Amino acid sequence: MIRWDEWMWRELREGGYLQRYLAREKAMAKVRQRAVGRRMEGWRQNNKSDLELKAAIPAREFFRWKAVDKDFWRDESNLRSLKRDNPELKIYV
Repeated sequence: MIRWDEWMWRELREGGYLQRYLAREKAMAKVRQRAVGRRMEGWRQNNKSDLELKAAIPAREFFRWKAVDKDFWRDESNLRSLKRDNPELKIYV
């Protein structure tokens, strides 16, 4: 039986569970982004509408960026940077 503090320090030094979790999250992010992209394929903005769609983002990524900066989605320069860094995301800015 290993003690909690020993496990924690070994995890921080060598990786292990957290490293596998982050690798899985990184791989699944691309899958989620492509799924949203496929759903939005061929979508066109309705110019007669009062509303404008700025982006189609998977929920997990949306709330993750919102936790980092509550005004992230209001700033168009953030959307442009996100579009540049993630071409598979559907961002209409």
